Amino acid sequence: MPILQDRLLGLPDYDGNAFAVVELRPRHLAANTIEQALRSVVVLKLALEHLEIDLDARVDQGKTLTVGEVDAIAHACQLPLARLDEMAAATRHRTHSVAAKVVSLERARMKGKARSVEANSASTVGVRIYYAAEYLSWYFKRKKVPLDLHDPRRRVLENAEDDVVSALKERAPPHGRSNLGKPEGLTKAEMDMLLEVSEPDSPRNPWTTLFIRIRNALLVRLMVKTGIRKGELGGIYVSDVDFRKGSLLIARRPDAPDPRKKKPNAKTRDRVIPLGQDLLRMAQDYVLNHRRSILGARRHEFLFVAEDTGAPLSLSAIDLVFIDLRTKCPDMPAKLHPHLMRHTFNERLSEEADSKGWSDEEERKVRIELNGWSERSKTASVYTRRRVREKAREASLGLQKKLED
Repeated sequence: MPILQDRLLGLPDYDGNAFAVVELRPRHLAANTIEQALRSVVVLKLALEHLEIDLDARVDQGKTLTVGEVDAIAHACQLPLARLDEMAAATRHRTHSVAAKVVSLERARMKGKARSVEANSASTVGVRIYYAAEYLSWYFKRKKVPLDLHDPRRRVLENAEDDVVSALKERAPPHGRSNLGKPEGLTKAEMDMLLEVSEPDSPRNPWTTLFIRIRNALLVRLMVKTGIRKGELGGIYVSDVDFRKGSLLIARRPDAPDPRKKKPNAKTRDRVIPLGQDLLRMAQDYVLNHRRSILGARRHEFLFVAEDTGAPLSLSAIDLVFIDLRTKCPDMPAKLHPHLMRHTFNERLSEEADSKGWSDEEERKVRIELNGWSERSKTASVYTRRRVREKAREASLGLQKKLED
């Protein structure tokens, strides 16, 4: 689990980590999501330091944040962390407040990762504002608990939920109005080319050793034919593949031992995905005839392993599979990356629904089940852009034809 560390003292930051343990971890969020939330807390704390706001002292005085300060925090969410760090450091030097608490994610190396531009994407800003507001909501509630019922500060903290938290969330940027340039899956021709090139015996296969060819062929087909995420793929155990029933278990294991620094995990709920005979045969061949020959692979249960060490395959190594495909095979799509497989799967699912005459509700339920979404999820629209556009085109041309007749 990621932790927030006081940069000056080297100790865990109490409020930030309490927020993660009390509010975030019980929601069964993945470690990467908790890290993203804590980065947002870092942004908030740097902004408060730059504004010379001691929130604890404010609350003790029966005050919280003004509208102008909320605006300043929302603006800070647009800036790179390196820039915020510089601004907070300038304030610290100006006030000579050597005891100021500036926190950072342990091993985050923010400065090295910060971009040189002066603004983050709308989605990044939205995430920062959301978790900063969630943190403030938790903080105000925590500060209210020990106060006497007649203490006037209780009312101030209760009002802060509307005056501060809601106001901050309202300052999140709207989602982009244009769908142009947003990700879509591979076309049928591109998908066929991907499967052909990644065949172990293909003369165009970019990998040299038989083990990597067999492993990557299975990896690519699992992603494109089942729509599982990169993190879900990296977390599959050998025992998750049920060869008798012909199924694959996608399970959330947030506390399971894992030697990888960046631990992959299922982002959505647990589910069982059916596997066809071709995938089952490939998986069985890989496990019995190839994976078992890698010495280090016997020390753990993870299905996909590195050839040289047998260690569980890292997320960056999964990325590298698709980098190899698009760089060593010039006619492969330049946009090829792991998550594109999920888009491709969902577009093929739409075609299957059309061919079988499913109702919209039947298609929705099947898509939710296979993707592991909740019943209330509206994520499907992200993965069906091409299909919706094609249907809109057909409807427009049909209407034009009727109007011409």
